[in-house]
Formats: sequence, structure tokens, C-alpha cells
Amino acid sequence: MSLPQTHFAVHRLAGLPCCLAIAALFAAPARADVEWKINTGVGFSDNIQRAATNEVNETIATAGFTLALQENTRLFNADVDADLAYYEYLDNTYDGEVVGDVDAKLIYEAVPERFRWTLEDNFGQSRLNQFSADRPDNRENINLLSTGPDLTFRLGTAFTFHLGGRYELTTYESSPLDSERLIGTAALQRDVSQVSSLSLVADYETTEYDNQVSINEYQVQSLFARYMVNGARTKLSLDLGYTVLTELGEDSGGVYSKLDLSRQVSQSTRLTLRAGSEYSNGGDAFRRVQSSRDVGSGPITVQPTPDAFEDRFVGLGWVYDRSRTSVRLDVSYNMEIYQERSELDRSYIDVRGSVKRQLSPVASIRIGAEYARSEYENQPYEDKELIVLAGFEWMLGSMLDLGITYERYDRDGKNVGDEYAENQAWVRLIYGAVEK
Repeated sequence: MSLPQTHFAVHRLAGLPCCLAIAALFAAPARADVEWKINTGVGFSDNIQRAATNEVNETIATAGFTLALQENTRLFNADVDADLAYYEYLDNTYDGEVVGDVDAKLIYEAVPERFRWTLEDNFGQSRLNQFSADRPDNRENINLLSTGPDLTFRLGTAFTFHLGGRYELTTYESSPLDSERLIGTAALQRDVSQVSSLSLVADYETTEYDNQVSINEYQVQSLFARYMVNGARTKLSLDLGYTVLTELGEDSGGVYSKLDLSRQVSQSTRLTLRAGSEYSNGGDAFRRVQSSRDVGSGPITVQPTPDAFEDRFVGLGWVYDRSRTSVRLDVSYNMEIYQERSELDRSYIDVRGSVKRQLSPVASIRIGAEYARSEYENQPYEDKELIVLAGFEWMLGSMLDLGITYERYDRDGKNVGDEYAENQAWVRLIYGAVEK
């Protein structure tokens, strides 16, 4: 089941062709909601190496695109978000690179309400060394591709039996952590009402690493009850049960729990709550964090190890969206407890918020900030990062905008040389449209 390293170039950009293929299939305005933009511009950094001393300036040329696509028909469902850019470092401090995220999901209803096939792709970046600053020589691409069928069998008027399977391929640009995973799920569901159901779910998964010797595979088995509500304003999924991890011939068991709650408080306000405890790995953590935030938010901190860990998490989100003003606030807390490498045990908190305001029919501003803090339980390391950005867009024509952005990065750590401050300024021409 191993995957040759030479094939990584295909998989690390899998999100890009996936996005383009879906866009080409559904881009007709009568069928899909599509917002696409292409941009080009130049930026300046006063500390591109993010060093504590001897800062190095850099001028950066960029070209990129963003895509937001939603499609919902009887046979197809698609949800795609992409924000990708190419950076060319004109002063040759670093080689050129592709940065950004792709979060894409396509569902084909081969037999509506009976048989469906799902294809998902998550692409982005993480740090190679979690203890060093995020810079071009300390980043790698990660891609997670997942696909498989779901079958549904009606058992009378109140009961339904579900079977599902997934094949997942996770590839890393540099770290020797490429892996393949097989997942099987069976669930017996009883409809409690028109909008709620109760299920008993059994889940089995096995993960195999291609290039690892110390930990080359593990299995997770879970049995839990699931309560779901799909109301007009409230959506709820609550899982509670028991899970067992088998790694290096030893079993570790614990409570399996997961909560996903979304409440439309008013026409313009929505609250979300996510919490849980489950066994996970780097690929799972990467996908979960990416799905809980906007694409283009920067690298995700995934620790480069094949060791499975217990992931305890809680996150709260608030969104306010009106015709001229939108506000978003997200707060999350995570604790990772590793099975073999206890020196990697850590906790981290992330707080991020943004405000966007349409000043006039041709001008808008956006202000955002993020604070992140991570602390390791069994080694003397801690870091704090603050990111602040401000942007202004001016409409030059019906499909052409001018964008100006300022970004500030500030980091502080316990070790000498961990701290840095960087200022970036960008000017971009943006060409795009919204099609419905």
C-alpha cells in the first residue's frame, strides 16, 4: 500500500485540479453559486526571515486566485473553497513557492437517498519545525484526499441502516509521514421525529505509514450513540460512546465524544459550538482545523510524527452578516496527548476575529486579528503569536478592483531567538465576478 515519494508532486496539488474540475462542471450561473477572483501584485517585507536580529528586507511578486463554489442539485452537491497564490522572492532570499488552501467536497447521488459517492480534498501548509518561525524554508505542503461510498437501506418507516467506506491518502511534501487509511462505518438509525434521529454507530479504521519503522500502523475501533437534529434554525450532532486505539500491540481505551451545534439566532446572526475527545493523527487534525476557519488563514500547526494522540477540543464561533457589514469571531482550545511520544503533549488556544464593512458601492475595508498560544506539557517550550491585518479595496470597474493590505506578525517564545516582528504591505489588482 506504500506510495512512492516521487509521486508527491501530483498529490500535493490535488486540490487545485479538483477545484477546477468542479468549477468547470457547475459554473453555469443557472446551476451554481460561484465567486471567483484572480489577482496579481507586489508586496514588501521588512523581516522575511522572521529573525530576532539582522532583519532582511524582501520584495515579493505574487499571482493567485480564490474560488468559492456551492452547488446543490438532485444528483450533485459541491462545496469548494480555495485560496492559492504563487510567491516569487525578487531579492532571492528564498525560492518561489505556492501557498494557500483548498477545502473541496463533491457528492454524487448515484441513486438519490440510497447510494452516494463522496470525494474530498484538503490542501495546505504546516511548519516543518513547530519550534521555529513560520517562513518559506520551514513550511511544507500537506494534502489529504478522501473518497468512498455510502449506502442507505430503509427498514420500515422508522428505521434506516447505513454502510459507509472511505479510502484516505495523506501526503507530505518533506516529512516521511505519507499514509493510507481505510475506514468502515455501520449505523442503525431510528427517526425520532421529522427533524431528529437516534443512531447506534460502529466505526473501524486502520492507518498505515509508508516510510516509518517505529510506528508503521495503528487501528481505532469506536462504538457510540449519535443524536441528530436538522431543524430550520438549529442543527445538532452529538456522539457519545467508547473508543479503543491499538498501537504497537497495546490497546488504549477512552470516552469517544463529539458535539457539533449550529444555531441561527436571527436572520443575520449564527452561533456554532464544536467539542469532543477522540483519537487522531496529523492528517485528521489538519482537516479539522482547516474546516473550522476561512481558507487563506495561514499554515496549520501539525506535529510531524506518526504517533496517534488523544485530541480534546472545544471551539466557539459567532458570525454576524448583513448587506454592508460582516463580523466573525472564533475561539478554540485543543489538548493533544500522545500515546508514545509524551514530549509532544501540548495545549494551544487560538482566538481570531475579523470585520468587513462596505463603505460605499465602490469601497470596502477589512480588519482582522489572530492570537495563538501553545504550551508543551513535558518540555520547557511556549510561544505566543499575534497577527494583525488591515485591507482596503477600491472598485476600478465592474470586474476590476485595487486591493491594499497591511499585515503585522509578532511572535514571542521562551527560547533565545524565538521572538520576531515582521511588517508586510501588499498592492494587488483583482479581477473577478460573482455568478448565481
